[in-house]
Amino acid sequence: MLSKRLVMASWEIGHHSSPFGARVGGLGLVLQELPQEMVKIAQEQGKDLEVQVLSPCFRFYDRSKLKYEGTILNPYFNLEFELYSHVFEDGQQGKVKHIYFWNHSLMHYFGDKDNPQSLYLKNDWDALRLYARLSSAMATYLKIVGFSALHLHDYHLGLIPFYIDPSQSNLPMVFTIHNASYQGELPVWRDPGPVMYECSMPLDYYYKYFQYWGNFNTMKGIVLKFMEENKPITTVSTGYAKELRYTESDIRDLAEKEGCPTPKKVMIPNNTLSELAWAKVKGIDNGLSQVNLPENLSFFKADFLKKQQATSKNLLFSHPQVQEQMFSKNHNYSVHDLSNREELRNLAYLEFFHALPEDHDILVSAVGRLTSQKNFEVLLGVIDRLARTAPNVYFAIFASASDDITEQGYSSNIIKAFAQQAAKNPNVYFYSGFNVALGKMAMAASQFCVVPSRFEPCGLVDYEASLLGSVPIVRKTGGLIKTFPYSFGYSWYDLEDYWGEVNTLSLIIEYAAQEYITRPDIYRWRMNGCMTLDTRWDNAVNEYFQYLQI
Repeated sequence: MLSKRLVMASWEIGHHSSPFGARVGGLGLVLQELPQEMVKIAQEQGKDLEVQVLSPCFRFYDRSKLKYEGTILNPYFNLEFELYSHVFEDGQQGKVKHIYFWNHSLMHYFGDKDNPQSLYLKNDWDALRLYARLSSAMATYLKIVGFSALHLHDYHLGLIPFYIDPSQSNLPMVFTIHNASYQGELPVWRDPGPVMYECSMPLDYYYKYFQYWGNFNTMKGIVLKFMEENKPITTVSTGYAKELRYTESDIRDLAEKEGCPTPKKVMIPNNTLSELAWAKVKGIDNGLSQVNLPENLSFFKADFLKKQQATSKNLLFSHPQVQEQMFSKNHNYSVHDLSNREELRNLAYLEFFHALPEDHDILVSAVGRLTSQKNFEVLLGVIDRLARTAPNVYFAIFASASDDITEQGYSSNIIKAFAQQAAKNPNVYFYSGFNVALGKMAMAASQFCVVPSRFEPCGLVDYEASLLGSVPIVRKTGGLIKTFPYSFGYSWYDLEDYWGEVNTLSLIIEYAAQEYITRPDIYRWRMNGCMTLDTRWDNAVNEYFQYLQI
């Protein structure tokens, strides 16, 4: 049997509950699940596949507990990097191995375990310097160890092909875009020389690959490099791949066709990078591992929660009765046996509202990061309206602040607004931060989970909520359409008509709540359909195998 080594490179690798993992959003979860699924499916197909995942060694990792692999000298910058490795418990008997790159002078000052957003540098110039040095160090490593195929995830380490040894440049490679709104762009102040020097690249590469309206655009350079070498570029859903080709005119036409008001201002998914429209980006729908099924989920297992609590600075559950119950027995359930879900619903109401639910109470959950993309501010208006029109509807809102310097003002203002709303409205619970256990409980306890994102390349929350039995209410965009026909969807395109969107989303939630009460047979059909969605990685893995020639 011919053995193959697939190398992935990503800034986030998931495994957030481990001391050696890093995750901000969906990228991290994909890198946690996809390598394992690839090895498993390769074995089922009689293939011998090894996966190595290359990533930064963040300062909060305890390097004394990682396996030291030696050092390499990065010839592009004359920098020495220490290499460490780790195999997670779910690493397919050592077939999935993580390689961490560390240089003290470059990496000692950023990254905080308790603030996932801090994994990314705030200063664009510092970020590019680091991306170039890590990418070139990884290319040097690849020259030493060799590989059969290379899979790059987002732009942060997507510069590797610019440094790769010519003898390896013809090997199969895939570049996957997880979110095209982040492109690694920075101004060059009319002189690209210093930027190209800091990347250790020829000046003419700026004009050939990276020039974008007088700025340096990292993603544009990677896309053009892959197009030049006829290598595949993918993204994380078929819906998002289609949207990346849209112009402003296309979006206005869609608004007219779907009966929406003529928008004053629209959001363009490719962030005006027209090369993404030319690149024929292929959409491959992400999967979601079966460990996320309610019968398997670790966050409903007492022993796992107790271990989490032992390493956490904060209480997982603030209500003593809820903490006691969650630590005393498992609360896993399935589509065929929902008894533990009913208990979770009662515990969630105790935790959030300090009372048990009434028969016709409706709980709507929302979980996400406070960035303008996630559009959580629309929920403030929705909650105000439903307080008058649907007093039986409750909200559990979980939102983590953004550390993106361009989003900090927005993020802090939304947190204050939700906190004020929760203080005055007994039907609203708001949690500011990152508490997976509590977020999973909210999804399990809620009849509906609202995802109002302005755009969503794939969507993770809607998938997670569906499997737990919470019917998604989503904006029809990108990857969020994957839960149709079981979920509810609404269309909205005008970024400047806030109250118009509030009215549209409020009507959808009111309709969904009424259906739950008056048409329980229809709701049960929706819930069963969501809980039995085929979220397995098999189709995605086989498509990647084709492109990576595995």
